[in-house]
Amino acid sequence: MMEPETPVVQVAISSSEVVAPATPENQAHDQSRDQGENCFARSLPLTPLDLIVPKVNAAIVLFFDDPHGVFVDEDKLRSSFAHTLAEFPALAGHLDESSESVPSLVFSNRGSTLVFATAKPSLLQKIQKSEYAPHSMPGELLPRGPFPAPAETVLAVQLTRFGNHKVALAFRRHHQVTDFPGFMDFLSRWSQIHADLYALVSLKNAANGECEQGSWVSTNDVVAALFWRVITRARGIEQRNDARTKLGLAVNGRQVIKKFNPDSSSYAGNCITGVCITQRAHDLVNEPLGRSAGHVRKALTLHTAHRIRSSVDFLLSLDASTELPLLRTAHTEVFGDDVAVTQWSKYPLYDAAAVGFGSGFAPFKVSPGPLVGDGVVVILPAPPGKAGSAGIEVMIGLTAGPMQKLMMDEELFNFATIKGQ
Repeated sequence: MMEPETPVVQVAISSSEVVAPATPENQAHDQSRDQGENCFARSLPLTPLDLIVPKVNAAIVLFFDDPHGVFVDEDKLRSSFAHTLAEFPALAGHLDESSESVPSLVFSNRGSTLVFATAKPSLLQKIQKSEYAPHSMPGELLPRGPFPAPAETVLAVQLTRFGNHKVALAFRRHHQVTDFPGFMDFLSRWSQIHADLYALVSLKNAANGECEQGSWVSTNDVVAALFWRVITRARGIEQRNDARTKLGLAVNGRQVIKKFNPDSSSYAGNCITGVCITQRAHDLVNEPLGRSAGHVRKALTLHTAHRIRSSVDFLLSLDASTELPLLRTAHTEVFGDDVAVTQWSKYPLYDAAAVGFGSGFAPFKVSPGPLVGDGVVVILPAPPGKAGSAGIEVMIGLTAGPMQKLMMDEELFNFATIKGQ
């Protein structure tokens, strides 16, 4: 009598956990996020359109080449997954089927399942040989079976690595909670957050981890400080004994002086007020990034409406033809040791309603033009993807020698990639 064959395990599970949405403290408090937070205490019955679809865990498997190791860092994937769930509270909730009435989706902030697994390259070769026929794909590639079980999360994801720079990303979603278009919004957003916005989240978190206890810095603070540091390092200024460098920040004074004049936003003249920070170059490039960003945060905190008013009063006391021109700039970034940063990423340059001229379309690309002066940094919004903004783009003006050094700066490329080489 033949003994039954033992099933061959083709996929080995490394870890499985429920990832909760990122906490509100780690999220931007935009309108969509605030709406999501308000949902967490609520429950909603499934709609008739939900109830007429099959009660199944719908599946999809995405196969990727991964020569650059995008899917290697599990902590980054876990973090970007959590940040995306914070924008999709329904997928972080759970179904309550305890009563005999219509099931309810509870916005419980519970989270979704994330599984990491490994498999031999031969398994993928077998699947490829069959031209990805369904019968060639073992169920172990998926994080769960096709039929929902009580107390399961409504979304489960499994990343399987085949050991040859190829991976499979598999999903099971409760069909009565979300359809395929709704799921694609989530998937697209996760991709964008992981590839682009995660770099900003990582940059900000790294800097805040280096701040003194009780202090904090914004993303804008860290971006300005980062490029001040890398440009200073590329120029080699820190090698000169006791050399100093300045960072000039352009600040929209309209936003600050609204308490004096609520209608100031319609003013069309110049109201860019400058913030200037001075630092020893050696200290700047060697201190923790969080401390550099802290200098920026402190200067911006002191840039109050009263300070602006005082500055304007001082300028009015000067002779317009002889004295004012001497103050035209408080820093000498062009062919000097200083850096000037202007921030455009907060403006609706890719909003069709704001700048579409009634066409229904936003610009597909925004540029500051053919010339960015030496030491000038322009921060722009990146062109949006399907589900929203893809982060920022930074235009840098430098002479050829320092630019070559900047393009090899290790600190910069922990958080950024180069375009337009």
